[in-house]
Amino acid sequence: MNRGAAYLILLFQLLLLDAPADGSEGDIKIVQTSFGKLRGRVVHFRHLGLPSVEQYLGVPYGTAPTGSKRFMMPQTAAKWTNVIKDATDMPPACVQLWPRSIMQKSRSEALKVVNERIHGQVKRLVAMLRDQREDCLYMNLFVPARRGKYRTIVDLFFAFPKLNFLKKPQTELMPVLVIIHGDSYNWNSGTLYDGSILAAYGKLIVVTLNYRLGVFGFLSSGDPTCKGNWALSDIVCALDVLRAMVSDFGGDPTMVTLLGWDTGAALVNLLMSSPISAPVDSRLFRRAILLGGSALSSWALVTSPSEYFYQLADGLGCQIYKQNHFGQQTLLAVEDVLECIQTDSVENITRAAALLDLPTFLTNFGPVIDGIVVNTDPAYNLENHGSLFQEIDLLVGATKHEAYDQLSTEHLQYGLDVKNRDAIYRTFVRNMYSFHRTEIFNAIVNEYNDWYNPGQHPITVRDSVLEAISDALYLAPLTKVVRLHAQGKTPGGVHRTEDGTQRGKTFFYLFSHETSGNPRYGLKGSIHAEDLPYILGYPLLNNQPPSIELNAFDFTFNKQERVISEVLMRYIANFVKSGQELTGYIEAASRDYPKVDSFYRAHEIAFWNNFLPSLESTGRTESNPEHHLLPQHFLKNSYFGVVRPYDVGKMPFPPPPLPPTPIPTELTTILQNQQPAQVKITPQKEASSGSQSSQETATNYSTILSVTIAVGCALLILNLLVFAGIYRQRERHRKGKPQENSAGLLLQETSPYDMTATYGGLIPSGSGQYSGSGMTLPPASPVTTSVRDGEAYPYMQLQQRSSVANAYAGSGSQQMIVPPEEDATFGIAMHQQPQAISPVCPRHGKLAAAAASQAPKTQLEEIQV
Repeated sequence: MNRGAAYLILLFQLLLLDAPADGSEGDIKIVQTSFGKLRGRVVHFRHLGLPSVEQYLGVPYGTAPTGSKRFMMPQTAAKWTNVIKDATDMPPACVQLWPRSIMQKSRSEALKVVNERIHGQVKRLVAMLRDQREDCLYMNLFVPARRGKYRTIVDLFFAFPKLNFLKKPQTELMPVLVIIHGDSYNWNSGTLYDGSILAAYGKLIVVTLNYRLGVFGFLSSGDPTCKGNWALSDIVCALDVLRAMVSDFGGDPTMVTLLGWDTGAALVNLLMSSPISAPVDSRLFRRAILLGGSALSSWALVTSPSEYFYQLADGLGCQIYKQNHFGQQTLLAVEDVLECIQTDSVENITRAAALLDLPTFLTNFGPVIDGIVVNTDPAYNLENHGSLFQEIDLLVGATKHEAYDQLSTEHLQYGLDVKNRDAIYRTFVRNMYSFHRTEIFNAIVNEYNDWYNPGQHPITVRDSVLEAISDALYLAPLTKVVRLHAQGKTPGGVHRTEDGTQRGKTFFYLFSHETSGNPRYGLKGSIHAEDLPYILGYPLLNNQPPSIELNAFDFTFNKQERVISEVLMRYIANFVKSGQELTGYIEAASRDYPKVDSFYRAHEIAFWNNFLPSLESTGRTESNPEHHLLPQHFLKNSYFGVVRPYDVGKMPFPPPPLPPTPIPTELTTILQNQQPAQVKITPQKEASSGSQSSQETATNYSTILSVTIAVGCALLILNLLVFAGIYRQRERHRKGKPQENSAGLLLQETSPYDMTATYGGLIPSGSGQYSGSGMTLPPASPVTTSVRDGEAYPYMQLQQRSSVANAYAGSGSQQMIVPPEEDATFGIAMHQQPQAISPVCPRHGKLAAAAASQAPKTQLEEIQV
């Protein structure tokens, strides 16, 4: 082969690699889609050794949700025909609801509440996102330049005999990665994140989008009038439009992956189990990536949306109450209140929403359970009906200090003392739990206290608090999602989804690198969302601005961090393409592969996912509301941040009294049977309908009154009979009791089970032990005999029945009455004792008194029966 032919082949190869496709004009690219023609722009990355990327910015997917369409589900954008829509500039951002703690305070005052990183990020976003509109439902597509299948000279060499290289190159459909921005439900925008580097490096289509935020994206009245979840419906609408047009960009509509971080991850997690994301024909996405957030986090859902709905209406001056006919105030119809909010201006709504208090660690405007998009509680849905999300491949990422943005700069820099620690824990417990708050507070302090350092150094306390909040708000819910996805409850324990399809794969990674440009304040380990710029490939820019006008990140990277970014982008791209991160890394024990471990922070995760829920559930049966309050529960300065109002709705009060007993069925039947018999319609009465109606009504009332009186009389007679029976029983019981004679002796009838029938009426206690009181009975009245009764029976002893003795004899306790071998009173054997004779008997009393006078003068005690 001569030199000219070699140059010809090399030139042909370069043309196949870099020549623009049909319709390109320099750095402008026009593509025909199912909605119409789009004019995009081409960005080159030859200095990075990466292919060019086509950017289509501001592609509409929904109509403007303004006017009567505000607080409504979006409508798909209309098609544009016979016109080329320009898609070279970033679209406007959705209306932002900036945090009041940053916007209305000086920098020094704000840093007492938030940290330097979040303060700087919000300030940058305020400066960049000046163009805010309600008409913001747009998405941005970053498409790698499509190449033919002949990429090298070797491909041309093997294709030359068949002349296949002369045909039009065939392109393979690329997978699609849709990024759902996070950081807050109230602010941020998809226009701030450049997906060009990831698209070029991973050879996949990257899509960013805007969705409604704050009050415009999540306002809910708690009923079907204003359901809420408008932001989630925006994302679903964007996915539906993307599925219809992504093939025009060379994308595969069946290979869509959603990626979200923080609040964006919670939205993705909710869509994973939502029926609205799984239509009959196919799912809207196949894989999901959750970074530092989930639907099981306490801040992911709003539990009382109607409270903020009426607070917003009150702040706008809308009428909320009306007076009924009795002069009482009742709530106005929700439709009327919603109409008042809809007709107000964007500025007024935003200003009123910013004045609402946001409870610390919670959310005021966020997703709610509406029965459509979020059909039920996410935890219950994932645990019991997880087939929808179990068939999706899942990749979960986390950092060590996920709660980094929850602490202020003052706390991060100087640490926390015990008082501030307790204030943070108290706020957390009050806002998160409703029962056994004191017990839960003590358990958290005990679990995260550094027992190796009892001195409670402020930095040590800061680290323990940061670990506790990170585990509770982020890591424990994320781990629970991973375990439910990998080991979801299925019928019979079979590891497959309910419809028999294969279960999706599950991966979990921990990003531990410390970025040099982030303020750390002595913290060891990665912080919240620190892996995001590495996934997007920002370190490869060599600290140069991205290809788009806006930049969400404001820190530099070194050469080592560029390598880390390449590795992480490779993992993400492999997962988007095949559901695998990196083949073979589990078996390899090399520094070239990441470290593989298991049961990350298993003890702490079990504490939050198992122990504390069990501890709180035991308090639901406690009827005393004060038991569930913290010490000094209503002391405002004992908390950190904003606490939720005192919630009496979850207090386990006793059940309310039952309603009045309804009329028995039998009585109702009688009334129904009696009414036709008493109301007789005759032809003569048909002429006067008014008189007939009044007579029928009077007859009905008379019948009901008669029956009521009859029932009352019957109940009165029944009560008298019951009272007479009780009185008769009481008299019989009183007459059956033993009576005292004139001498003060207790007389009683002899029972077949009476010990007096066996032992002659006197049962002495063995060994001088007596049971009962030592009360002395008065002396008996004198009788006509030569022996004085006072000398014969100075005292009498009341003996217990044998049934008591037999009962204790059968048990393991000491027998109370033990008959001795010889009578301790009379000095004779028990079997030789004569029958008992009353000393007042008219026939034998004198003989008994004479016999008793010869016995020793022993004092007897009375035993109370």
